[in-house]
Amino acid sequence: MEQQSVQAVKLLSGKTAVVLGCPGGRVRVLTPDGWRTSDASSHVLGGLEETQDFGFGGSALAVRHEVIGGSSEQLVIWFGTVSHPPSRPAHYTTTPPTGALEDADVATGAVHRLTWIPGQGFTASTKVTLHPTTAKPRGAYGVVGLCLTDLDPLPGGMFAGKELIVGTMSGDLIVLDADTMVEQWRTHVDGAIGWYNSIIAADLNNNGKNEVYAAGSKGLWRFKQQGE
Repeated sequence: MEQQSVQAVKLLSGKTAVVLGCPGGRVRVLTPDGWRTSDASSHVLGGLEETQDFGFGGSALAVRHEVIGGSSEQLVIWFGTVSHPPSRPAHYTTTPPTGALEDADVATGAVHRLTWIPGQGFTASTKVTLHPTTAKPRGAYGVVGLCLTDLDPLPGGMFAGKELIVGTMSGDLIVLDADTMVEQWRTHVDGAIGWYNSIIAADLNNNGKNEVYAAGSKGLWRFKQQGE
């Protein structure tokens, strides 16, 4: 299917890696051999690598370029989907007809973290599924927006390291540790939030703590940190 999200990264070789998110559930990396330089020339597309199908998604994508030891590099890629659903909760008592398995399931959101290395391709991915639990009964439906950021630019804040802000169709806004994928904080609003990565973190009141701004189906939302 068509591409719905894109990130471009300059590699150590001077080439540009274009990371694409597809609604069909795949992540693709395009490494062009050359961009067109005039109206008389064409792009030289080069190699195109892709992952397995992670589930319906495509609009949620975040990328970080990492240089290792000064000469090696990799792209860390986060991708949001609607995951293969678990069984419906027990308190949904209606029994579906035989064969209608979709009626017995609850679709959930998922965030996938994977790595791409030039010349080697994609490595195995890790996955966090936002399914309902006893402690977090809301879970979250389809992941539609991601924002990789540092919520605390100064030490001593409520977050540490790099964070991944997750927007969902169910209105759940979730902050994950970008590397461990452990949930740090969550809230929810009416309507969908963060679609097409429409999430930013910025310290607009100059107090050393980044606020989060996210576009939603019912307006623009602003979230403050504790102590603001």
